[in-house]
Amino acid sequence: MRECVAAALARLQRVDPHFELGAEGRGVWIVKPSGLSCGVGIRCLRSIGDVARAVAELEFKAVVQKYIERPMLVRGRKFDIRLWVLVTSTVLLVVWGFSECYLRFSSQRFT
Repeated sequence: MRECVAAALARLQRVDPHFELGAEGRGVWIVKPSGLSCGVGIRCLRSIGDVARAVAELEFKAVVQKYIERPMLVRGRKFDIRLWVLVTSTVLLVVWGFSECYLRFSSQRFT
């Protein structure tokens, strides 16, 4: 499994050169507690070590994402796509995707 994760991260680095894993002081990571919303409990961290500690504090019930410093914009606004998936196996990777998703757009232009 570790080899698969390492290979996936290496591919991500090639596709997105802004992706930094483990680079102390470079890039920002976001840790969100599971089950909360509206920005409650979100932490922005700069190292993967800090991320690992924050996730452990949340008893591994968290969402971790890389902050995108230069996001794609639609008409000058940030957006996100909400899509749900269910992973039923990691030995032989099995991922199920829900057929519906939705988009959210910022009410203000990105500066």
